[in-house]
Amino acid sequence: MVSPFVLVVDPGHGGPRSFGAMWPSFPADHGLTGEKLERALAEHAKTAAAVEKDINLNLALALQHALEGSGWPVLCELTRDTDEALALETRAELAAKHGADFVVVVHCDTSAERATAGLWTYVRNGDAPAMAFARDVMLATPRALRRGTNEPTIARPKPHWTVDAHAVISHYLAPAVLIECGFLSNDRDRELLCRESGQALVVAAIMAGIAGYWHRRESGNA
Repeated sequence: MVSPFVLVVDPGHGGPRSFGAMWPSFPADHGLTGEKLERALAEHAKTAAAVEKDINLNLALALQHALEGSGWPVLCELTRDTDEALALETRAELAAKHGADFVVVVHCDTSAERATAGLWTYVRNGDAPAMAFARDVMLATPRALRRGTNEPTIARPKPHWTVDAHAVISHYLAPAVLIECGFLSNDRDRELLCRESGQALVVAAIMAGIAGYWHRRESGNA
């Protein structure tokens, strides 16, 4: 008998203050603080060609839709299905409330080096199920988003100029992988992530990770 499992998908950022990466990027030398900074960011987001929080949500919804139509024994829950602000701890609490067997955190990245590109995955040190899941995703990543390696990155508690990957996934009780689906600062990545057809390629890669996890789970090797 095939046993179902619960997958929680967590689209990063959201709400009126947490936009994530944007393109064009907000000027680093803005000199603003407090409410002035919040208003400036909100105005910038209105005209930006790409806003991470929206892309993250679109990818999560597309993944949920794909799973619902797959016939796989997977119950897919989202931490948010609207433009909603959630603290990292709240996201972990929601995953636990849903009874998550596995968590996929969806983000996009940005870099001062516009040539930096590709899909990156981050897992906690010692999280073997997440490591195997992440490898499957990277093996199935579309050519346009490949980095030249299929090895996930260990998320360690250290400063990171865009996101502290360890902080993003450290609160989850279940195995968890952070997928940075591409760089909005890179023209090729951004074009792909802003198109439904490009997002479908990313979703297909994540589905490969889910399939691998499911088969290992059924064989007792997850």
